[in-house]
Parts: sequence; structure tokens; C-alpha cells
Amino acid sequence: MAKPHRSSNVLKQKISDVAERFFKEYGYEKTTFQMIADELGIGKGTITYHFKHKYLILYDYFQKFNNALIQYMNDNPPDNLNQYLMYCIHAQSFFREIIKKERSRELFFQEEQFEYWFTGQQSAHESMYRLISNDFHKDLSDEDILAAAMMTKGAVKCLFDFFNKGDYITGEKFCYQLIYMVGILSRLDESMIQRNIQRTYEYVDSHDMPTISLLE
Repeated sequence: MAKPHRSSNVLKQKISDVAERFFKEYGYEKTTFQMIADELGIGKGTITYHFKHKYLILYDYFQKFNNALIQYMNDNPPDNLNQYLMYCIHAQSFFREIIKKERSRELFFQEEQFEYWFTGQQSAHESMYRLISNDFHKDLSDEDILAAAMMTKGAVKCLFDFFNKGDYITGEKFCYQLIYMVGILSRLDESMIQRNIQRTYEYVDSHDMPTISLLE
């Protein structure tokens, strides 16, 4: 007999799979828990046991993508790795994949998902700035690091708004400006920033970076 937690995990994955298919077919807004429940022949309450809100299904997918990129980079580290370069490669791969399709952009930048993502990633961004600061022997205070992490969230949203209007920046410029800004907030000099950005493009363009089925 299957263990209860295994059965629960299987059902959670089935819910995710059906939600993914419906997101692609009908879009996020038109997909409902009732539709997913009807498709699986279960009660809507069973879905809310696993995902209290619809945007948490999206968050779960993007977190899997995030983790896949981290694992890939750990398994395939670039030469002379530093923490800023690691962030640049990660962010470039993550956002390049998301913004290349309208459907993916709508899912990631869906308001509730976006807010939940950056709330959940706040400590990760603070840790990232702290690691860059230590790596490059910068003296960033806790207040500096907190402010930098908060500005990163704002920058992603503002850059996307500019990109989404279609008249300001391209997708590649979106990615470039984001990783450039992180270098500035980390107080790296211009030559160091540009050197690492160049290495980022070389790495990302020469590797088969992972993705997830939701973005395909």
C-alpha cells in the first residue's frame, strides 16, 4: 500500500500538471480551481489543501526553474567564478527564458505571483548582496544590503513595464540593465561589471541552460 505522503505528493503533481495545461490553453485568469478539480474528479477543497491560492501553483513552477538553474551552475561552474558572475548568469538565464514568450511574461509578472515571489526571495537577494560584498571586499552595511535587495525588486518591475510597452527596451536590454544595476548596487567598478557581464553572455550562449515545461 502506498504511503500517505507519497500519495499526497502524486496528487499535488497531478494538480500542477493540469494547471499547467490549462494555463497554456486558457490563460491564468480563465483557469479556475473548479476547472482543475473537475478535470481530476476531486473536490476543490483538495486543491486548496495543496495550493491555498492559484498563484502558488505558479510560484511552485518558477521555484523549480530557479532551483534547476542553481543546480546546473553548481554542476557546471564557470572558470574563476565569483558571486557577481554567478548572479549574472542566474538572472540572465532566468529572465531571458521568462520574457521571450508573452504567455510566460503574463504568468511570472501576474501581480500576486510576482509579489509573493519577491517576498519569498527577499532574504535570498540580501544573501546574494552580502556574498558579493564579501567576495569583492566591499563594506556594505546591513542597511545597504536591505536597500539593494528592495531596489532589485523595484528594478525588475520597472524594467518589465518599460519592456512591456514595446517602445523602450528589448528583452536583451532588460536582462543587461538588471545585472548591470546589481553590479552598481554592489559598488563594483565599471570595468569589473563589464568584464563579468561579458563572461555571462559567453557562458549562457555556450551552454544548454535548463528550463521547465511551463515556459516551453
